[in-house]
Amino acid sequence: MVFLDDGSFWVKPGITEIAFSIGLNPQRERQEVYDVVIIGAGPAGLAAGDYRQLGTPGIAEFNGAGIYYGAAMTEATACKDKEVYIVGGGNSAGQEAMYLSRFAKNVYILIRKDDLTATMSAYLINQIEAEKNIYLKPRSEIAAAYGSDRIESLDIRSLETQIIANSPADALYIFIGAKPYTDWIELGIIKDEKGFVQTGEALKGHADFPRIWKQKREP
Repeated sequence: MVFLDDGSFWVKPGITEIAFSIGLNPQRERQEVYDVVIIGAGPAGLAAGDYRQLGTPGIAEFNGAGIYYGAAMTEATACKDKEVYIVGGGNSAGQEAMYLSRFAKNVYILIRKDDLTATMSAYLINQIEAEKNIYLKPRSEIAAAYGSDRIESLDIRSLETQIIANSPADALYIFIGAKPYTDWIELGIIKDEKGFVQTGEALKGHADFPRIWKQKREP
């Protein structure tokens, strides 16, 4: 979702729409030379927030009606005294859990792993463990989502027993990563296996680094 200066917003806009909104014409070809090019390599910079989609049955039907990809801060107050679920074990998921815990009755974090230590910063794990209304559900995944006009419940599968249990759910926030749009970059820029532009120390692990990096300083 992209918010505009006039208060309006777009849901999953294309690159062409965004370009026209800021006065650019992506259909006009031109070549320009710059000394420095700065790339915002995150989803906002390259993909306008194109989050990876969860293909679980029922998820797409309630996208925007209780189910959100990424942090939907404007919906937080609607979670007051509600049962809220978060899918994902990274820092973004942890920060969202902490924020939503101020409003929600309970916040449940669903992860496939045994714990958060491999994917989340220690300070966030400590904060989450200290909150009385945040619960970690390890070795779990969503099997289906149900509702009428908006989400009302979730089927949650235990990866250990394969048992599925239905639980009331008023909101679901999904943090499973983003898909970068970097196919258009053809300047010998190093990207990882997922397509994200590499920077800093991560560059040095690539075979093309000695050929591409010509500076005397470290990246």
